[in-house]
Amino acid sequence: MDHYRESVYYTDAMLGQLLKRIQSKPWYQNTLVIITTDTSNNQPPERQPSNFEEFVKLRSQVPLLILGGKIPGGLVVTAPSSQVDLAPTVLDLLGQSYATPWVGRSLLESLVPPRAYTNRLTDY
Repeated sequence: MDHYRESVYYTDAMLGQLLKRIQSKPWYQNTLVIITTDTSNNQPPERQPSNFEEFVKLRSQVPLLILGGKIPGGLVVTAPSSQVDLAPTVLDLLGQSYATPWVGRSLLESLVPPRAYTNRLTDY
């Protein structure tokens, strides 16, 4: 097995242990845990994309995990989104209204057309 995958498996296991540990703490009910990366995966793909859309999906997906004691259930967002969507999403999760015209949108909004931004200096 290659070192990259070993590091991912180890990180996943340690993160799982941390999350199990903090879920039993009384302060967890008033806590948001936000886990994301600062950039997309720049590892070579395991298979070559068949078209441009698949290329973008393979090369620019950034995981985002938001957990907390008061967040009910789970939600998987598959629409294109970006880190600029994080602040409006967190404010929505906290039930806070905001007047700032964010560049991004809350990921909890399903009626807003999706959009994504990137600062990667590549050919897409």
